[in-house]
Amino acid sequence: MMRSVILLLLVAILSAKTPQCNASGDYMSVCYFTNWSQYRPGAARFLPEDIPAELCTHLIYAFVNINAQTFKLQTYEFNDEDLYRRVVAQKKDNYNMKVLLAVGGFSASSKVFSDMALTRERRQIFIEDSIAYLRKYGMNGLDIDWSSPDPTEADGRKTKQNLPKIACCKISNRFCVFQELKEAFEAEAERTGNERLLCTLGGAAGQYFIGGGYDLPAIARSVDFINLLSYDYHGPWENIVGHNAPLRDPSSTLSQTWTVEHYMQNGIPPNKLILGIPAYARTARLRNPAQHDLGAPITGSGNAGPITNTAGTLSQYEVCNLLPTYEQTFSDAQRVPYAWKGDQWIGFENAVSISEKVKLVETHGLGGTCLWALDLDDFNNLCQYNTHKFELLTYVVNELKSRSEMTTTPTSPTTARTTPTTRTTPTTRTTRTTRTTPTTRTTPTTRTTATTRTTATTRTTPTTPRVITFFPPA
Repeated sequence: MMRSVILLLLVAILSAKTPQCNASGDYMSVCYFTNWSQYRPGAARFLPEDIPAELCTHLIYAFVNINAQTFKLQTYEFNDEDLYRRVVAQKKDNYNMKVLLAVGGFSASSKVFSDMALTRERRQIFIEDSIAYLRKYGMNGLDIDWSSPDPTEADGRKTKQNLPKIACCKISNRFCVFQELKEAFEAEAERTGNERLLCTLGGAAGQYFIGGGYDLPAIARSVDFINLLSYDYHGPWENIVGHNAPLRDPSSTLSQTWTVEHYMQNGIPPNKLILGIPAYARTARLRNPAQHDLGAPITGSGNAGPITNTAGTLSQYEVCNLLPTYEQTFSDAQRVPYAWKGDQWIGFENAVSISEKVKLVETHGLGGTCLWALDLDDFNNLCQYNTHKFELLTYVVNELKSRSEMTTTPTSPTTARTTPTTRTTPTTRTTRTTRTTPTTRTTPTTRTTATTRTTATTRTTPTTPRVITFFPPA
């Protein structure tokens, strides 16, 4: 009896020290941290200490690579190991935040995954090394960012027909690694008493990769959840202008709604699907400035931003500074905003489009949202019109919480959703020196295969250029 009372008192004390209020309600708020954002200049330099842990239930560190010879994990950046420790240390602001390590990414070929997955021996090397690697740095799981599986690769062979999809061992060696990861994670947890490591997938958004590469029902049995890379449906690589992340598109399969419903129709429980939201815009150069509707002809990328310095891409804070001088409208068909000035065109997100995306999460019973990426949101009040830091992510989290309070609690995925603590007083950031040597990496996104669209959507009456705020104050 006395022992039970003591245990109850300890639980009460620990609960008092770690507030249990979830900023996003019952939904997951997954946040991506990129290890190359440390090289941005001045106030745009993003470091682990800038992570808003109170806004994230899960934090994914992007990226680590697979060594093509040893099939073990290897770092990308010279200081990744230091960054790992500093990222995990941010749990001081939210003890329940789960930190995962993403392997792969936009610069990793599908072949390195296929080669690793080819034999059981290679898979076991990868799995055993991954467990040791994650435990060494105090991480909570592995995110397999095999976002562009090549449908022509199957068990290391190139074929044109009868392709076994990446699934479990009974069908193909490809992605058998998911099943074996789950089993190994469970066995390690049972053997050591540690909390089981999480296993997640960075899931492609386009029909070509989903239909040709994934065996979705088999994957569903092995992963804890799938972070849908539901952006880059369109971009300056096409010959007509299209929005980066349309909510829907009646004339195409290239939309977030189609992606979500396709995964669901193929056996993925909706609560295992996490909707990807971009904190960046795609830009284009119009062939004719007088033609700026969706579907208008373009000649390539829009101008590079002054900070991200990547043609065709702008961060949220760069867009925010530009918009007051642009004409803007909102597509009723795709439920997204876009803007133009001369031959420059920007497809971005605002409060209305974010609300629509969160509504999709609610109506389809999804598990939550994932933001690509923290460093592209306005984390340091770099836009003169923003009212607070992390405007886009804060608005997403507030919308999730609001929807959670209005509806019944969604069914939890195989692992319990974590609860971030609320931080009321921001920590003081010290002045950091600027690294002068830039990397050649651009903002990574997964490019989906586009369908041809010949007609432009009807434009509503543009608003008068004015100073605007992306999102209402929190």
